[in-house]
Amino acid sequence: KSECLARKGELNMAKATLEVLLNKRFAKEYVFPSALKSQDEVLTYILQERRKELIFRGIRVSDLKRLNRDQKFQKTLVRKIVRDGVEKSYTLPPNDLRYQILIPQDVVQITGMLQNPR
Repeated sequence: KSECLARKGELNMAKATLEVLLNKRFAKEYVFPSALKSQDEVLTYILQERRKELIFRGIRVSDLKRLNRDQKFQKTLVRKIVRDGVEKSYTLPPNDLRYQILIPQDVVQITGMLQNPR
């Protein structure tokens, strides 16, 4: 709700909504940082709090897909793996076709649906 209000330009209501949420999350009284004045700053802060909220829930990918449509919030994911002393890097750029989940092959055969492009 706070994100939607910030996107609409209702920054005071967005801040108040986030304060209510964070007061329930933390034991002490939470106060929204007063230094954040512009719409972009407030929205960035709200999205950072949302990211904290989504940790270990398994729904961050859907949030990334949604946010990658906006130039300001696009992220390139990078994963580095070291195996047998060799480092290998994998990247997933914004709006890549690999964000789409493949439809199981038996469902494609039974229904005649088109497979998601890769």
